[in-house]
Amino acid sequence: MRAIVVALALVSACKIADTHFIGPGVGDDAGGDGVHLDGSIDGTVTAAHHAYLIDTTAGIFVLDKNDAGELSFTSTTYPGSFYSSAVSALGHLYVSMPSSPGLVRDFKIQPDGSLVMMGQIGTNCSPQDLALSADGSLLAFGCQAPMVGVIHLDQMGALAVVNYGNNGNGISYRAVAFSPDGHCLFASDDSAPAGAPSLYGFTVTASGTLSSGGQISAPQPTRALVADATHLYVAGPSNFEPFTYNGNCGLSGMIPLPTSGGNEHALMDPAGKFVYAVGNAVTVLSLAGGNISLVNGSPFLPAGGTGLITGVTKDPALPGRLYLVDRTYGVQVAYVDPQQGFVTAGPIVSQANVANARWLQLGP
Repeated sequence: MRAIVVALALVSACKIADTHFIGPGVGDDAGGDGVHLDGSIDGTVTAAHHAYLIDTTAGIFVLDKNDAGELSFTSTTYPGSFYSSAVSALGHLYVSMPSSPGLVRDFKIQPDGSLVMMGQIGTNCSPQDLALSADGSLLAFGCQAPMVGVIHLDQMGALAVVNYGNNGNGISYRAVAFSPDGHCLFASDDSAPAGAPSLYGFTVTASGTLSSGGQISAPQPTRALVADATHLYVAGPSNFEPFTYNGNCGLSGMIPLPTSGGNEHALMDPAGKFVYAVGNAVTVLSLAGGNISLVNGSPFLPAGGTGLITGVTKDPALPGRLYLVDRTYGVQVAYVDPQQGFVTAGPIVSQANVANARWLQLGP
């Protein structure tokens, strides 16, 4: 099912380093002292002032974001058919276009939030989810085919060269995620038969060349992947499973945790304490040495109306907030306890035509 992508450029499955978008003084343990009721941290200023809601039929909706973290829709839209997005520290918004032939398009974000198209690059497949390496040099995409692609970005953030990885198996690779050091790329096959290999690891060179690393069966259909330095966390429809990976990007499974949230998308918070998985609700999982456990009270915030929560992101300068894509309403702000992980409802920012909403990401 084609979906709306809301692009929020800070933190998401797109793996943007938080220091690119926030002021000094916020590190890996930045959710502790000095957190205010509005979710902000003492001494920090967010540089994320825009957001981009991307609809497969209506195009890109532009939102404004103020320093308090509040969002509002503008009247600006950009027509097109898109699926996923990523934002670089250099202010580029990359979008996947699963048309035939497929494309990845590059927009430059202007100071007023408007977009200028800089270029596009053809793909040998219909591209799906995007993931940006932590250093911003590589942009990966899953394919509606048994392959993944990696685009090398030049020093100005422009699309340069595409490389492909194909291990000869699989049907359709949807979710992709880099390891924090960019050495491993992981991809899930959300169309694999039950019990068949459905999770793949690839080693990646600095230029974006891929080599097969390993494969293993995972929960099906796998909707989202997030990785830290030692583990890959996989969101399936009814469970969440951690995997360890080695230097060759080979994978080993651990004990899965049953969940009831649907798990359409997932986000690891900047401090690495929690994973927020969204679908029918918001499921918060606590991480400890690769082990996972449900935060008391999970799942939180059932999706409103007939909708589905399909996107989640976070501004590191506002650790007490989550931004959720709700297919009934548009965008919902949620408040989160950065120490305990509890989530409560905040204001709703309504927008029509969001029945296929899918992704949320902040931009400068």
